[in-house]
Amino acid sequence: MESILDGMDGVSTVHGRFYLLHSEMHFLLHDTANYYRSALKFMGCTDIHTLSHEEQRIHAHKLAVAALVSDGIYNFGELVRRFILQVAFLVASSENFNADTFGF
Repeated sequence: MESILDGMDGVSTVHGRFYLLHSEMHFLLHDTANYYRSALKFMGCTDIHTLSHEEQRIHAHKLAVAALVSDGIYNFGELVRRFILQVAFLVASSENFNADTFGF
């Protein structure tokens, strides 16, 4: 399915929904690197302003932790380019910001 969506011209809400589900599957499997990649694709297909503040906070937290603990993710470059990183700083100051999010 991912290869079909990747081959299509343009981005639609279907892409966003797929990548959201894809990222959540990887999250549940504790596959942080693939979670990170799919979640970034979801964020690329989604207008951040359509998400509630709470949804933004949750995505920011999970993305930031995944970027820190994943093999093969060496910088925050992709994350920095996204508006959602601003929310991560709110998370860092208000929650226990660590890998426990993924149950390690």
